[in-house]
Amino acid sequence: MHHRSCPKVSVVTITLNNREGLRSTMASVFAQTYPALEYIIVDGQSTDGSVALIESQAQRIARWVSEPDNGIYDALNKGIALSQGEWIIFMNAGDVFFDASTLRTVFANPIAPGAVFLYGHHHTRYPDHIMPRTAGALRDFWRGPPFSHQALLVRSAFQKAHRYNVRNRIAADFELLFGAFQRGYGFQAIDTPIAIVAAGGVSDRDRLQSIWSHYGVVRTFDASTRVHAYYLGAALACLLKQGIAAVLPRSWTDRIRRHRHLS
Repeated sequence: MHHRSCPKVSVVTITLNNREGLRSTMASVFAQTYPALEYIIVDGQSTDGSVALIESQAQRIARWVSEPDNGIYDALNKGIALSQGEWIIFMNAGDVFFDASTLRTVFANPIAPGAVFLYGHHHTRYPDHIMPRTAGALRDFWRGPPFSHQALLVRSAFQKAHRYNVRNRIAADFELLFGAFQRGYGFQAIDTPIAIVAAGGVSDRDRLQSIWSHYGVVRTFDASTRVHAYYLGAALACLLKQGIAAVLPRSWTDRIRRHRHLS
């Protein structure tokens, strides 16, 4: 793969007081063998030594800022504004590329001229194990994101023209992506794992609110009975799981979770 034939990729990391997670992400980005990459870090004015870590590697970082922001999606929008690549991918602090050749593998595939989004598989990292996750079918997009945000590359021209809605504090990424899907923008599957994502993100921590936010997005395009029934069922199931988790010992719930992931 020659440098001149490689589209430039902007890798953006947002972070706030997660120095060790940032350290892992930076190492993963620096290890990429892809020859046309720029790295951007948007720090929310961390106070845990993250800025010193960034400064220690400043010569390997194209652009970085450390300043207060208005939440995750505001930080992502700052990264978009700083990016200069043809494609952009978000690898947040604590998340890593699947391996050193990930981007090289992605762009070894023929990219369709109409592709605006490239998506692949990911792994989820839990405290005691890692679980492979296969990207879902686009026909099920209305049920929630069929792929991880960190396993997605977006053409920068689209991303710069369509920023994240900072008022949607949990599901702005789903709002943007599902809207693009409904409007016919091109999504291309790449059959390879792209990221290893740390469990415990915002949508994991507030699962019920995440379900409700997705429902709010989907019903603006599809207010059918199947949508109402699906999201009502998902919300009730979430409440039931939370109730069970509240009364069972933690060791039991961990065992149930692992069995569910491995089955």
